Amino acid sequence: MSSKIVIFVLIASMANAAQYRQRLPEKPPQFKNIPGCYIPERNEVIPFGAIVSNNGCILIQCTVDSFEYTTCPIAQTRDPKCRVYHPFGTTTYPDCCPQLMCDVS
Repeated sequence: MSSKIVIFVLIASMANAAQYRQRLPEKPPQFKNIPGCYIPERNEVIPFGAIVSNNGCILIQCTVDSFEYTTCPIAQTRDPKCRVYHPFGTTTYPDCCPQLMCDVS
């Protein structure tokens, strides 16, 4: 009697999100006296320690001397029952990041 072992490998991966830091830009004159980080993409100042999401699905954290930007992880699959869903523009980080959606049938 022989037995067969079948191993199915789902080739799906989620890479880690990218993070990078940037020095704080100089504030425009109208924001000079407001404490916090000036965010050029939003044309506003957010308080030190605050975390916001911008329109490009990027998380921005304000520290005393820099910004920390966090982007979405890369979603990919080779499984024919799965696809990558891109909800961009529909919500804020991290819900706006690509997600794997697989058929369960």
